[in-house]
Amino acid sequence: MVDEPRNFVLLRELEQAEKGIGDGRCSYGLKYPDDAMMYRWDGTIFDPHHSSSENGFYSLEIYCGDEYPKKPPTVTFTQPLRMSGLHDDMCTVDFSAIDGLKMWKSSYGMAHVLKCLYSHIVKHKPRSLR
Repeated sequence: MVDEPRNFVLLRELEQAEKGIGDGRCSYGLKYPDDAMMYRWDGTIFDPHHSSSENGFYSLEIYCGDEYPKKPPTVTFTQPLRMSGLHDDMCTVDFSAIDGLKMWKSSYGMAHVLKCLYSHIVKHKPRSLR
């Protein structure tokens, strides 16, 4: 099996993001339209609990490095949260602690990451530290 070039994967994900994913609980898009290498993305997850988020949503920054999709993106909540599945900074997602992300596969994409994080939020009810 031949690996698909990184930019082809990201262009497909950009097209998918522009169409919208699922039922509207999550969304993502390129942070800077002129970012030809498509490194930086923004993500949004609807707060199912309407409690610990700002304005009913969690905002995330997604960084797809040169090894993406072979290696997972770095995903960081823009607001510190008290929730399992985050590193000590209380913002950066620890993929090894999130169901559906523990064993990263290159076939996963940002939509899969956001859906897994949504499920994790539903289950663990994060609290804002602000």
